[in-house]
Amino acid sequence: MVRLRDIAEKVGVSRMTVSLALRGNPRVAAETREKVRKIAKEMGYKPNPQISTLMSEVAKTHYVDSGEHLAFLTSHTTEQGWKKQEHIVNYFEGAHERASEYGYVLEPLWIHDPRSSPQKMVKMMWSRGIKGALIAPLGPKAVIDNRRTLDFDWNRFAVVEMDETLDTPKLICARHNHFNGMLLLLHEMESLGYRRIGLTMSRITESRTRHRWYSSYMFWSHVRGMEDDLPILFYDELDASITEKWIRKYRLDAVASVEDVLAEQLVARGLNIPGDIGFCVLDRPDKVEGYPLSGISQNSRLIGQSATDILMGLVRRGELGVPNHPSQWICNGSWIAGSSTCRVGKPLDQHPLYNRSLEL
Repeated sequence: MVRLRDIAEKVGVSRMTVSLALRGNPRVAAETREKVRKIAKEMGYKPNPQISTLMSEVAKTHYVDSGEHLAFLTSHTTEQGWKKQEHIVNYFEGAHERASEYGYVLEPLWIHDPRSSPQKMVKMMWSRGIKGALIAPLGPKAVIDNRRTLDFDWNRFAVVEMDETLDTPKLICARHNHFNGMLLLLHEMESLGYRRIGLTMSRITESRTRHRWYSSYMFWSHVRGMEDDLPILFYDELDASITEKWIRKYRLDAVASVEDVLAEQLVARGLNIPGDIGFCVLDRPDKVEGYPLSGISQNSRLIGQSATDILMGLVRRGELGVPNHPSQWICNGSWIAGSSTCRVGKPLDQHPLYNRSLEL
């Protein structure tokens, strides 16, 4: 077995330097890190998986404030704009919790801060020893203006994106499984007896999710033979009066939406939920007690935690910048029943819709 001591003697450095270099610690010069890795590979060094597991558990269960920070980069039009989007807040809370377990502090940084510049921010992050950054979803204005990128020096940090809202560069990403989430929602609604389930969402949301909800819904409507009978209602601004007309025109017995406020607006217009129509949401808050609407919890806190796990792996291996082959970690959602739906008939199909997709 090749030991750290053997590599250290070969390179002419200390065992501690070898250990730090193999973990990609920036305290070791890049040239030395590369030399250590090259010689370790030539000597056939392999880390002991049991020791790696033990050290990982120690890092998580024995919290020590190392004073080191990770960045949570936001890009909304205002510094606090991201806090108006609940799923991003949940991402941050989950990521902050997991970063603490590793002994790091997760710090929100606003990349569009008018008091600074992207170049100055990168310099500040580098001077403070920040090694990794989580990229929060882009703000709505960036999507509307089709500016799906950020002015940032990616090569100096380990980076992981949440939600895949960037067009360039392509980064390692943690996100919700929108396609399966839609199929799960439709299956649960059909299990309650709903048949004519309409989908409405903003064009911004449809674009941000890269057509995954749309594609899944269209697959369902094709399987049920209703692709020409249930057109999706897209909008730029939410308008309950238009939504009500759409509901009545297409004789819907249920509505799926991203906007929970739409349920209140429909009730204000005289519709009874769930008496007249069932209502469910595609982004239900994670296990919030007393929340009335049925729908899919995207498990956003778990996405934040997992993104941090991925980021810490990159930091420890010294993998900086844009990867050659970016991967995605996809989290399935969970159906949570609320008072906005009820049983209105017999289940249509006992088998989940994604099983049907395997049969076609």
